Order: sequence, then structure tokens, then C-alpha cells
Amino acid sequence: MNCRVATNLPVQMILGSDRRTKLAEVRNLSLRGALVNCGLRRERVGSTVLLVLLDGGRQLNVITIQAEVANAAEHECGVRFQSMDRNDFALLQNIVARHCDEPTAVRREIHDGYIPHMHDWSVPDTTIARR
Repeated sequence: MNCRVATNLPVQMILGSDRRTKLAEVRNLSLRGALVNCGLRRERVGSTVLLVLLDGGRQLNVITIQAEVANAAEHECGVRFQSMDRNDFALLQNIVARHCDEPTAVRREIHDGYIPHMHDWSVPDTTIARR
């Protein structure tokens, strides 16, 4: 079961190799991905993005997530999370768990391993490990 929750979190997207920044809004969120109201064109599917979830528009409790654009339509795109560090995952887990109707769903997803790679941004990329 994938616990997906409705939200309206502001997000900053840093897109692909050109590092273009786009402000958007997360419409729904899970431990593995998000639906973002962003207006990306279809040719951006497959692009790597870095999502920075903002707490009320402030970069106070930010969550940085390496992701890819899985699909794009009119004004929305589906984003699949690829990796994040453990602290960011803990913040994401708290957001999803707080809004999920099924309290055990989030714990079950984590237990079953349905989560992105955990990445320690302070060490080289070769240390990415799967939970």
C-alpha cells in the first residue's frame, strides 16, 4: 500500500543540467514521489530534478530530494524520488504520517523497503546505499 496524502506545500525545483529553478506547489505526496503543480513541458519527462520542499515558504525545515520527472501533463508533473539523506527522509516521513488516514501504512512501507535510496550528501556519490 502506498500512503499518498493531499497537500499544498511550496517547492523549489532545480531542473536537470541547466540547473533552472522553478517555484511550484506539491499537490500530493508519498514516501516515493509527488504530484507537483508546475507547468513543465512533456519533453522534461525523465529529467533529473532536485526538489526542495519549503516550510511555509521559508527555508527553515527544508527537505532536499533527488528525483526524476516520471510524467508531465498540462500543469502537473509526477515526480519519482530517487534519493535523499536520512534526516530529510525523517522529515518527509513525519509529513506523510501526520496526514495519512492509515496510521500503520507509512511504517509498513518503510518496513517493506518501498522507500528511495538513502544518500549522505557529505560523502561522494559512490556511497549511495539502498535501505
